Amino acid sequence: MATRVINLAQVHDDSPDLHSKLAMIAVSDGSDELETLILYDVLKRANIRVILAACSTKDGKIVHTSHGMKLVTTSPVEDSVDYNIDLIALPGGETLDGLRDCEVLIKLLKKQVEKGKWIAALSNAPAEILMPHLLLDGKATCHPSKARDMTGYFVDQDFAVTKTCITSQGQGTAMRCALKLVEILCGHEAAKRVANEILFTL
Repeated sequence: MATRVINLAQVHDDSPDLHSKLAMIAVSDGSDELETLILYDVLKRANIRVILAACSTKDGKIVHTSHGMKLVTTSPVEDSVDYNIDLIALPGGETLDGLRDCEVLIKLLKKQVEKGKWIAALSNAPAEILMPHLLLDGKATCHPSKARDMTGYFVDQDFAVTKTCITSQGQGTAMRCALKLVEILCGHEAAKRVANEILFTL
């Protein structure tokens, strides 16, 4: 069976509009394709500019996802260091070594927190990336299988929101998380409009 390839680079303008919100979704080999695509699609529907940034990949701009899909990303994460990013989002995945060990990404995340701007992490990403790099600013959630790794922070709910951080439990909660990100960045009416478009009840 041929491997499916989704080219997300084709629908991105590499010159972010200074007057629109800009989000970066960071992915690496092993990232979860469902969480990635939900985040990407929902944010784009809200007219948010989205960069799909590749971290530590073995195949350049191609990311090999956790279930055998290939995603053609926008650019390497290094190309985003000078952008004024409103949100950095981290999907979970089968393995997150490429994200956790990416020095450029971690520096961007820390800079984001220092500036009081938003970060988001889904599934195992809060436990495997945000926790070890001390990027949580309050109660957070993650996939229940990783709850023990977040002792003192974990709350058992679909998603958790603190001052600058949103965390979510996994694929089944990714849609609500993505719509919450739209609400935060663009307002409730924008989130409601996107939810109506995709026949989702807020």
